[in-house]
Amino acid sequence: MKKKFIALSLFSIAVMSIMVFFRLAYYHQIEQSVQQQMRKIVALTPWVRVAYGDLQIQLGGTIILSDFVLSNKKSGRKIVIHKLHISAFDQRHIIPQFVKLRAEGIQISVIAKQSTNKNSIGFTQLGFEHLLLSLDIDYHYDDLLQRLLLKSHIQIKNIADLSITTELANIDYAQLNYYKINRDEILLLNGQFTFYEKGLFRQYIHYQARQLHLSDEQFVQQLQQRVQKQLDQAQEQKHLHRVLYYQAWQRFIKNQVMLKLQFNQPKGLPIKKIKKMMTTKKGVEALFSELNFMIQAQ
Repeated sequence: MKKKFIALSLFSIAVMSIMVFFRLAYYHQIEQSVQQQMRKIVALTPWVRVAYGDLQIQLGGTIILSDFVLSNKKSGRKIVIHKLHISAFDQRHIIPQFVKLRAEGIQISVIAKQSTNKNSIGFTQLGFEHLLLSLDIDYHYDDLLQRLLLKSHIQIKNIADLSITTELANIDYAQLNYYKINRDEILLLNGQFTFYEKGLFRQYIHYQARQLHLSDEQFVQQLQQRVQKQLDQAQEQKHLHRVLYYQAWQRFIKNQVMLKLQFNQPKGLPIKKIKKMMTTKKGVEALFSELNFMIQAQ
């Protein structure tokens, strides 16, 4: 009995040793793969320095990088990510065909920039010196259909929550890997953008009111009057999409909760055509119609 127990114990130790060995080998393989991807990033963007503090691998295969840092060698600016969770990543291509990741505790220092546009307002003017955010990205490229589906969610502390979903077509990844793709020929198929107010709009109101020597309530009233004027004009001219647009802005200014933009064009609309249509008011109206543009607000 004692011999059997000793034999069983030795067998268990042997199995555990093999498991540890393969675990360490797998860990080493993953770490080498991560370092290889880092080298690719640096090769594509030589002005960027990439580093991380620690690497962990969960049982499900998710890779967690701690204290991930992207820094610009020229300006010295840094983006620090406390935790980077990578649950899916294409290692076969220079520019991955699929990625699924979550970045937590992203810290970005806001730098004030001089603008020639007097109406331009930056984060520093609104009182934000640092941005703290989390980011989820999930995208997949279909090589057969030459389509890219992107889903992302961004939470910016005390500013906003953003959700973005879009599908693009006519993307040749073989060209994209060598930065030769003609972006104007990419087709926009559908998309959705949702903005949840968490402080950005309130800070904008406060800043503008201060500039005009008004109370926040007085500036909101002014803003509502301007939007109502635009709405009346759109109704007189029977521009349906502009009417819906200004009605949504009215609701958002009143409630300051959420804005949602949606569009859908099954055949796809070339980016080149979108740029051209955006240059005139009539073009914008036609663009909204072609994209089956919808807007909602709370």
